[in-house]
Amino acid sequence: MVTKHAADGGAVTVDTVTAQLLYEIQGAVYLNSDVTLHLAGVELTRQAPDRVLVSGATGTPPPPTTKVAVFGQVGYQTVNTVYLTAPDVAAKEDLVRAQFHRDLPEGVELDITRIGTAAEDPETQLGRHRRPAGDGHRPPPATGWTPTTSPAGWAACTCRASRLLP
Repeated sequence: MVTKHAADGGAVTVDTVTAQLLYEIQGAVYLNSDVTLHLAGVELTRQAPDRVLVSGATGTPPPPTTKVAVFGQVGYQTVNTVYLTAPDVAAKEDLVRAQFHRDLPEGVELDITRIGTAAEDPETQLGRHRRPAGDGHRPPPATGWTPTTSPAGWAACTCRASRLLP
């Protein structure tokens, strides 16, 4: 039986259980060190909301060999995105670089890459510019101009830090 607590989000349906089985198992036979699981005869039946019965699975003794996962400490990598708004995106990018490099631990490589180009002096950070009132698209607001979308007033930098352990 596959179910969940009523207070939890999400849904348990025949479709979600099927998707999870296909994702985890990826075939009609699942080999592991304890048992060989045979799924060819599996049936999924909705019993109630968020409650699915799984039946028809059979098991046989484990195979003489099985897959194994080996884990070791080889390092880490983290990626963050920083959004920089115009004007002076280049100066702000330099400031981000200085701040990240200031307390960078020894052995950590940092790569900062700019993505995109900001409009140099947009009307707003959304990249809007002035359009004459009465342009036929919408009534002019009290300020006498109608917002329209133009190249945005921001760029982004991805900041990737990585470290390999000795």
